[in-house]
Amino acid sequence: MKLELEVKVIEYIKENPDATDQEVADNFKDDNLNRAKVWRVRSRFRERTILDTTLLNEDEKKLYSEFK
Repeated sequence: MKLELEVKVIEYIKENPDATDQEVADNFKDDNLNRAKVWRVRSRFRERTILDTTLLNEDEKKLYSEFK
């Protein structure tokens, strides 16, 4: 998948956090996107955001370390 499409999908997911993978795929069906591809994008996005703790304050870092 091209990076620009992945960015569009991530932005759509941020704007519509309750959207299912199928709903996201339907929104991008002109780009030949299916539910499995959306799931992979969503998974990679979660991994990147979960591991980036640089913007957390001390309390958030403490809470993060308890639940990671």
